[in-house]
Amino acid sequence: MLVCSSCLPAMVPVSIKGTPHMIITKIAVTLSDGSEVFNVRMSEYGAMIELPAVSELDADAFIRVVSEAVRNHTNATVGAPPIKLAHGDRVRLATWTTCPYDDETVRVSTCRGYAVEIDGDPAAFHCRALKKGHATAWTMLAPGVLTNSATENERRSMERKAAFARAITLTAGDAVEIEGERFKVVVPHGNRAFPQNSDPIHFVREA
Repeated sequence: MLVCSSCLPAMVPVSIKGTPHMIITKIAVTLSDGSEVFNVRMSEYGAMIELPAVSELDADAFIRVVSEAVRNHTNATVGAPPIKLAHGDRVRLATWTTCPYDDETVRVSTCRGYAVEIDGDPAAFHCRALKKGHATAWTMLAPGVLTNSATENERRSMERKAAFARAITLTAGDAVEIEGERFKVVVPHGNRAFPQNSDPIHFVREA
């Protein structure tokens, strides 16, 4: 979508190009001397990154490169088989690269899997969740533990590394299959760069 730049004040979008999950905005900034520079803002599911002021030529080139990369990823995943997950699997987002979260993982849980763990009826648990409109599959961030035991710290560090090594990497918008059901990966606001909530990755059932 293009907007007439001649009628724009400073700091408003002059063009928007997007994908189903990302919006890229070029913003004209008028300096005190009357000249213009441009910021590039990328937003996805509430997370936002902004490239500081550059020339319009550089801004356009940057948008082209990012848009092409996102389109290639989207095209590669459309029609691809869903990623299969199960209760107890460890997963992470590809965007969790901020230290100390660069090796963070979360656990996949399901109604059926939880029922098995407590000797309940898997089918009944699943049906009850559906009837009440509750999630039948979700993720859970492992709680942190403080200890002054070097041995315990080392053990937990090894467990964390092992979980990271076997974790399945996900991206917002990925199609996943859990216990025969199809879901789409959705990242709640604030959890794209690092896990902020106890359930930082959501599974939304496909219609």
